[in-house]
Amino acid sequence: MSKPNLYRIPESAVIAGVCAGISERFGSAVWSVRILVVIASLFGILFVPFIYLVAWLLLDKKTKQQTKLNQDNREWRGANE
Repeated sequence: MSKPNLYRIPESAVIAGVCAGISERFGSAVWSVRILVVIASLFGILFVPFIYLVAWLLLDKKTKQQTKLNQDNREWRGANE
C-alpha cells in the first residue's frame, strides 16, 4: 500500500493548507500538526516558519477531485479488508 503524496489542502487551510497536507500524508490530526508548528516556532526554532513558507511555495494544491478519489479509495479498501 503506497502512501499519498504530499500536497497543500487549501480547503482545510488556516493559512495555506500545508499543515492539513502534512496531517493527511502521515495520518495524524490536523490540530496536532498545527500545535507542533506553533510550539516549535514559539520556542525559537526559526527554520520552521521558513520551511512552512518554502512548502507553501513548492507544494501543489490538492484538488477537490483528488480528495474525493482518496476518500473513495479508503472506503473501498475498508470494505474489502
